[in-house]
Amino acid sequence: MQNSPKPEPIRHLVYSVYAANHNDQWRKNTDTMCRYLDHFNGERIWLIRDDERTVDIEDGLFGPGRYIHIENDPELGESKGFVDAISTLPTTGNTFYAHTKGVRYVVDEYLLTPIIQWRNNMYRACLDDIGAIDEALKTYSCAGAYKNKNAEGFWHYSGNYWWVNNNQLFSHNWRRIDNNYYGVENYLGYIFPQKDAFCLAYGDVLAPYFTPDAESMVSCKCRTYKAKGAGPNMAGVCFWCRKPLVYEGRKL
Repeated sequence: MQNSPKPEPIRHLVYSVYAANHNDQWRKNTDTMCRYLDHFNGERIWLIRDDERTVDIEDGLFGPGRYIHIENDPELGESKGFVDAISTLPTTGNTFYAHTKGVRYVVDEYLLTPIIQWRNNMYRACLDDIGAIDEALKTYSCAGAYKNKNAEGFWHYSGNYWWVNNNQLFSHNWRRIDNNYYGVENYLGYIFPQKDAFCLAYGDVLAPYFTPDAESMVSCKCRTYKAKGAGPNMAGVCFWCRKPLVYEGRKL
C-alpha cells in the first residue's frame, strides 16, 4: 500500500511595505516577494505604512491577504503595528517576515548597489529552498540570513528577513519589542537564545550598511575598513569577496 504524501506545512507571511515615492525600490521588492507567494498557504498580512511621502497602495495590489494600513512613524519604522499584526496569527505553522528594503534612499546607485545585493541575497536564502527551511524549523525556533552577534553576545538577523516557528514564538514572551526603529530586527534576539536560531546563509558577514562606500565594496577594495561608528567588534568578512576586513590595521 502506497503511503499518502505528508501534508505541506502551513506557512504565513507578514510583509511590511513603505512605498516611498522618491524611488521604485518598493515595487522591486514587492515584485520579488510576489514571485514566492505560492509558498504561503496560511495567513498573508501586508502592513502598508502610509504618509505624505508614499504612493497610495490599494488593497489587493499584491494578491490575496489582509491589508493593514498604518500611519508611518519615522522614529519607529517597522516596529509600529508589528506586535499587533503578530497577535492575529495562528499559534501553529511557520511565519516569514520581510520588508521593502532600500526604500529610504533617494535614487542613488552609489548607495543602493550594496543594499540591493544584500536584499536579493536574503530573498534567495529565505525563500528559494522552501523544503530546507521547513526542515530547519522542525529543529530550530527561527531561521534567517546574515545572523550576526555583537560583543555582548546579543544576536540578530542583519537586514531583518527571517522565519519563525509559531508554536515556539507564542510559547515565549512574544509581545516584548524595543520601542524604536530597530525593534523588529532585534525582536527574535530577545525571545530565543543563539542556539535556537538557524542561519540559512551569510553567517557573521558584514552587512553593507557598515561599508566605507558602495564603489569600494563592488570592486572589493575593502582591505581597510573605516566605516563611521564601527569598531573592531563588528563581523569580519567582506560582503562581496568574503576576504577578512581590517580596521586600522587590525582584523575584525
